[in-house]
Amino acid sequence: GGFDISSKAEVVKTHFLVVKDDAGLLEIALPEPDLPEIVSQTIQGIISHEGSYKQDEVATWIADQDLRPSKYADALVQLPPNRKISPNPKDWKCEKYGATENLWLNLSDGFIGGGRKFWDGTGGSNGALEHYEDEKAKGNEFPLVVKLGTITPSGADVYSYANDENDMVLDPKLAEHLAHWGIDVMQMEKSDKTLAEMEVDLNKNHSWSKILEADKELKAVREPGAVGLVNLGNSCYMNSALQLLASIPEFEGRYQDPEAKLRISASSGVVEDVLAQTAKVTSALTTGRYAPPLEEKPDDLGDPALEIRPQAFRSLIGRGHPEFSSNRQQDAAEYMVHLLEKLDRAERPALGSRLPAGRPTSDLFLFETEDRLEDVATKKVAYNKQKNSVLGLQVVLEDASNLEEVLAFRSAAEPDAKKPKTDGDGPTPLIPLDNVLKRFAAPADVSRRGSPDGATKTTKLASMPPYLLVALQRYYVDDKWIPAKLECSVPMPDTLDLNHLRGRGLQEGEQELPKEEESAPAAAEVVLPDEELVAQLISMGFNENGCKRACVAVKNSGAEAAMEWVIQHMEDADFASPFDPTAAAAPAAAAAAGAQHDPEAVMTLSSLGFSEPQAKLALDNTGGNAERAADWLFSHMDELDGLLAAAASGGAAAPAAGGASAVLDGDGTYTLHGIVSHLGKHTGCGHYVAHVNRNGKWYFYNDEKVALSEAPPLDVGYVYCYRRSDLQPGALSQ
Repeated sequence: GGFDISSKAEVVKTHFLVVKDDAGLLEIALPEPDLPEIVSQTIQGIISHEGSYKQDEVATWIADQDLRPSKYADALVQLPPNRKISPNPKDWKCEKYGATENLWLNLSDGFIGGGRKFWDGTGGSNGALEHYEDEKAKGNEFPLVVKLGTITPSGADVYSYANDENDMVLDPKLAEHLAHWGIDVMQMEKSDKTLAEMEVDLNKNHSWSKILEADKELKAVREPGAVGLVNLGNSCYMNSALQLLASIPEFEGRYQDPEAKLRISASSGVVEDVLAQTAKVTSALTTGRYAPPLEEKPDDLGDPALEIRPQAFRSLIGRGHPEFSSNRQQDAAEYMVHLLEKLDRAERPALGSRLPAGRPTSDLFLFETEDRLEDVATKKVAYNKQKNSVLGLQVVLEDASNLEEVLAFRSAAEPDAKKPKTDGDGPTPLIPLDNVLKRFAAPADVSRRGSPDGATKTTKLASMPPYLLVALQRYYVDDKWIPAKLECSVPMPDTLDLNHLRGRGLQEGEQELPKEEESAPAAAEVVLPDEELVAQLISMGFNENGCKRACVAVKNSGAEAAMEWVIQHMEDADFASPFDPTAAAAPAAAAAAGAQHDPEAVMTLSSLGFSEPQAKLALDNTGGNAERAADWLFSHMDELDGLLAAAASGGAAAPAAGGASAVLDGDGTYTLHGIVSHLGKHTGCGHYVAHVNRNGKWYFYNDEKVALSEAPPLDVGYVYCYRRSDLQPGALSQ
């Protein structure tokens, strides 16, 4: 079922040894048995050597795993050695099933068994795990296994089957434990892929047909608008986001660039120009250049001339971002927001010149939410608006319509909780969208300055954008502080009416709360990290300085908030650097005291087309951070004069509502345009694909593979893109 486009191009690699002497070049076809052994070994090492890019990918995957020493390693039980394990891979096989690949050696009793099946259905015979379970039933705890073929002087893959670990681990005594079975790590050479390499390859070559629409015979297609993108290694999140955005008529119209004007006008060169790179990718996806008709028996699948590899685009858009500049898997929803922000910065100075006059692309998705605060004691109200690009809807198990059935099954299954289970075990929680929307709009108790008894907050939509991105937040941090995903079904409709969620502002008969007075700038408060909270975070395995930063950042509000901060900032360059809370408060204190602006930052912002007073105002509002100041300026383009006047008169430097920057609005009825779906435990791992409705037909995009879809995943998607039903052409020219 599903679809699988296999490359029809046969790749044949031929190697030669080239010898240069005074007579010229001599080519010797390889392999050559008469070569000296040392030369043959050197040649094989060169051929087998992984490039730096591949090594970086693997190193990144290993770093993300945060492997820890096994608790069983120090006192590991090892039976008397009744045999020696051969160093020759040809002699290894699963003692239970006879398999000769993906083999693991039990360090306690020397049993060789096949590994577990990998998450895409591939893998070993499962012999090693079954042997561990058989021995455990006899009262023996032999949990540690090492993958044969990955043993080198620098280490190997070690896994613990113990119920309280059940994960990849480190064995500090690995060389000693292997020597017990006659294996000298100094003499071993790598002959099999490590799990890190397998994971990277799966992210590149993952066959989605085994997981999504697997019961359908899908027809592969190739035509303008139905062209795939090569996975560059953990880039499926970018590929899926690009396919969705490029399918939007307004986006395609702006960036298809048939006469290459955006590329020709790139003063800094195409490689360094966001508009030119976006046009290059969009043109490739939506025109016929890479889309010759796909015949029933194509002979050009896998042809490099027809592959789209957006490497320059990926590098440019991710530059300077701690996550999107890496080779790690990322959150597709966060990437779309980041991409729209990048486009916003590049488009605003170009509107009316390189681009037609009008609005930036981000305005297609921009909307306002309306927060209504009601004082518990006085019943007076206050209304606040916030701009967003994605409507995040929290999905929780408690909203399932079959909750009782799900809980009953889980309760009955608790005695076997430690038994490995598949995702299909038990009833799938069914969560109606109505329940999700009710939770979004439900009143919540909040604290408010000037309201001693507290207040209640309700959130509604103040505007309905041309395109609404809805992200179903199925993701959470479990009781072990590990990111996880709620496997559930949330059926999303083809037509969505959100008019009942529209905010109406201050209503007749409501009394408005007095505005909260802005206090004069004061020296920044020095927050000291709570020692108990720091200790709690350190016990989870995090760096002490990073834990202190987290506690100060969330003002010691609790372990959950601090943990979320840690997860978001672990890759920051200064995360583990020595931390001084007094020094951390200095930038804010300097800004509050009217410190001098950094001339270099002012010059950088001025080079973007802003005046010096505007640049300084932005720095004042962002604690002196030039990058955040640039974001602030671009998001308040049409309000800068008013904000400068307000600042000059001593007023608060806050954005004014309404005005020329008002968001696009209309009726709240929508039709489904596209879906980005995610497979994996959380958004930072696994795989992403996209489904898009083009002219009444659904297309399925899985990296370089494209097919006509028969059953789009309406109930298990991640980001849903809805198009407003009353939207007319020319939205960006308004």
